[in-house]
Amino acid sequence: MADAWQVPGEMSEPLAFLLGAFAATGRVSESTATVTISHQAPAVLDRLIGAWKGLFGLEGRIVTAEGRCPQVVVTSETAAAFLEFASGKPGVGGVPQKDRAAFRRIPAAVLGSPRAMVLAYLQGLLTGAGVARVAGAATVTVGLGSAPLLDDLQAVLTNLGVVHRRIDGEIVVSGDAARDLFDLVPPADPQTLAQAAEVFVGRDLPGSAGDFVPNLSPRELYLLVPTEERDGFAFLRDAKFRHVTRATLDAVAAIPGVTLPDWLNTVVADGLHFSTVDTVGSAGEREVYDLSVPVTHAFVGNGIVNHNTINMPEEATVEDVEDLHVAAWRMGLKAIAIYRDNCKVGQPLSVQKSDSAQAAPETRIERVVETIVLQEPVRQKLPRRRNSKTFSFRVADCHGYVIVGEFEDGRPGEIFLKVAKQGSTLAGIMDAFAISVSHGLQYGVPLKAFVDMFTNMRFEPAGITDDPDIRIAASLVDYIFRRMAVEYLPYDERVDMGILTTGERTQPTLPGVEEASTARESAVDLDPPSSDLSLDLTEQRPPSSSAPPSPAPTSADAPPPSAAPRAAAVPEGSRRIDAPYCYGCGMEMQRAGSCYVCSSCGATSGCS
Repeated sequence: MADAWQVPGEMSEPLAFLLGAFAATGRVSESTATVTISHQAPAVLDRLIGAWKGLFGLEGRIVTAEGRCPQVVVTSETAAAFLEFASGKPGVGGVPQKDRAAFRRIPAAVLGSPRAMVLAYLQGLLTGAGVARVAGAATVTVGLGSAPLLDDLQAVLTNLGVVHRRIDGEIVVSGDAARDLFDLVPPADPQTLAQAAEVFVGRDLPGSAGDFVPNLSPRELYLLVPTEERDGFAFLRDAKFRHVTRATLDAVAAIPGVTLPDWLNTVVADGLHFSTVDTVGSAGEREVYDLSVPVTHAFVGNGIVNHNTINMPEEATVEDVEDLHVAAWRMGLKAIAIYRDNCKVGQPLSVQKSDSAQAAPETRIERVVETIVLQEPVRQKLPRRRNSKTFSFRVADCHGYVIVGEFEDGRPGEIFLKVAKQGSTLAGIMDAFAISVSHGLQYGVPLKAFVDMFTNMRFEPAGITDDPDIRIAASLVDYIFRRMAVEYLPYDERVDMGILTTGERTQPTLPGVEEASTARESAVDLDPPSSDLSLDLTEQRPPSSSAPPSPAPTSADAPPPSAAPRAAAVPEGSRRIDAPYCYGCGMEMQRAGSCYVCSSCGATSGCS
C-alpha cells in the first residue's frame, strides 16, 4: 500500500491515546476506508488531529453537522486496517462491519507497555466518561459497547487499585475511588475536568458510595463507636441505611479506643474492598487438560500447579542453587522444590550413607516403609451373549427351574430361579436370592463359599428329589447348590464337603475290584461280612444231593489274612452329618449306601 511505511513501529503515549479514543467512540467504514472518532470537546479533537499527523502523516479534518457530535475524519486504508487489527480480537475478520465494535479489546501491546502508556490509553478511553453526583456520592461512569473491552478495563482498574463496580454494561466508580481515578488519569476534556472539580469538592453522603462491607449492619458498627463520638455517626441508626460503606468503616476504625473484630481489622489493614454480584451466568465451555504425575498419580490441575522436585547432595553450594533457579526460569517452570541431603529432620529421599552409619553398622537404624494398597471390588459382568445351563428339579411337591449363566471360561456368573407361581411369596424370595448370588459371583465370591454356606440348610419344601444324582434335599437352596457343586466344582473339593453323586458313592475305591453284594433284612443295609464269617457259613452249609461238596480253597485261591473290608468311597473323617430327619418318628437318619435309613423305626428314604 502507498502509505504502509507510515504505520508506527512502536508504542507511544500519543498512539495509546489514539487507540483508547477509537475504542471508546471510533468507527471504520470499509467502503470508503474512513476512520471516524467523535467527541464534543474541541481540545480532544485537536489532540486527535495531532496524533494522526505525528504518527501516520495523515491530515485529519473536523466534520460538524447539525444535531450530530463533531468528528475527526481520516481517509486511509492503512490507518483503517491498522486500527481494526489493533482494537479487535484476532479472528473477527468474518464478523460483519457493524458488529465488530462489540469485539474490541485493549491491545496486548498496550497491556505489555510501561505504566505511562497504559494511563495514556485510559485517558483516551475515558474521553466518553461522565462525572456526576449520584445518590449523594461523586460518581464516574464509563459506558462502552464491547463486553470484552469492559472486562479488560476492569482488570486494568483492579491492577491500578481503583475500586469499581459493573452495572448494566457500565463501569461505575464512586466516592474516593472516583477521585483517585481522575487523579491518576486526568480527563483530556477541560470541561469534564472542571465539572469533576465541582463534583469532587462536596462531601459524599454516608452509605452512598456503593463500596459496601458485607455481613456488617449499620447498628453493629454504631455500637462499636464510643459514646462521646456517636453524634457524628448518628446516620448509622437511620433505618434507610442498610449497608455500611468502606469509607464509614475506615472513619470508625480511625477513632481512638475503637476495638474492631478480627475480620474487620483484616479488612482495614489489608485494604480489602468488596463488589456485589447481581447475577451469575455461564461463560461457555473451554478445554481443560487434566494431567497427573505418572509415578505418584498426583493430580496437576489444568497445568497451573506443578511439582518439580530437585534432590541435591549435601555438598551443594549456594551458587549451585542459584544456577538451578536460573535454569528453571529459562525452562519456563512455574515452581521448583529443592531438597538438600541432611537439611531437614526428615526428608523424602537420601541416596547417601552418613559417615557414622558406615563406621558403626551395628547402630544403624533402617526405615521400613509399608505400602498398603486397598483395592475396591470390581464387578465382572457377563458378555451379552453367553452360554448357560438349564435344568428342572422337583423337591418334594415343589417343581422349579434353574438357569446358570456362564463366563467365557465356563465359570458360573449368574443364576435364575423359577419356583412356584409368579407373584407368590416364595417366587419373589427366590428371585431376590438369585439376584444376590449373581452379584456375589460377578464380584469375585467363589462358588465354593456359596456351596459351603447354603448346603444342609433345612426348611420346607424338603425331601425326595427327581434327580438321580442327588436323591434327598434338606431344602430348595440345599438342592440347588448341591447341583451346582456337582456341575462346576472338582471332585476333590466336593469330597471335602461330602457332596457326591450316587455313582460316586457306589464306585469302589480300588480299580478292578467289584463291589460285594450283601443280603438285606428288613430293608437294612449291612456291612460286608468278614472272611472268617464267610468261611464258617460255608462249612456249615448242608451238602446238596445234586452237587458234590465244594473243595476247600487252596492257599492260592484264599484271600490274604490281612485283607480288610472294602473301603468306603469317601473317607470317614471328611464326611458330613447331613442326613435328614425321619418322616415317621423324627429321629435323625443314617446313610445307607446312596440313601438314608432310620435306626429307630427302620424306615428308609424310599430308594433301598
